[in-house]
Amino acid sequence: AAAVIVPMVSPYPPQSAPPRDNFDRKLDRLTFAWGDLVAPAATAGSREAQARAHLKRHRSRLGLTDAILDAAQLTDVQDLGRGPVIARFLQKSGGLEVFNRRLNVMMNRDGALVAMSGYFAPDDQPQRSAPEFKLGAQDAVVSVLQKLGADVAADKLELASEHGAYRSFALRELLDHVSLQRPVRTRKVLFPAADGSLKPGYYRS
Repeated sequence: AAAVIVPMVSPYPPQSAPPRDNFDRKLDRLTFAWGDLVAPAATAGSREAQARAHLKRHRSRLGLTDAILDAAQLTDVQDLGRGPVIARFLQKSGGLEVFNRRLNVMMNRDGALVAMSGYFAPDDQPQRSAPEFKLGAQDAVVSVLQKLGADVAADKLELASEHGAYRSFALRELLDHVSLQRPVRTRKVLFPAADGSLKPGYYRS
């Protein structure tokens, strides 16, 4: 059967220069890419399925693999019923979020690709088991407090709350030399390292 062609309207006047993709040489990653002005229709199904199909079709341009994209988690779909549709994904590996690595896919109402932004880190084992963390969450809070000049022992902290992937810690008692305006939140993540590996660590806020 002949391919279904979905025309896309360019936001640029016909006389202007064609839009350019953005390749970040420091990251060695494509961070923004325009879709084809005339693109084949994406697979039928949900907006997520359409967005994933576009990402896989452009995986070579993005420097990614099917395994990395299969492990990605959809965070939300922005569809107001008119105008563009945006599907947002975060990178996951071993069931953990890769810190600050996200991809956004913009489509028109027919599901054709308008643009992609963001980037994922390279990962040769996205389906790996969760890595071992040398420090516990409580010790991670102690570490960040010490870097801020507050000498607080781990036994002075207590678990204040747990919500999803977050664990929050507060001071067990009032201390003369340090105070916290609110509990310190922690979350296990993987941090992309300069050597291309993913290092386990804690996001703290």
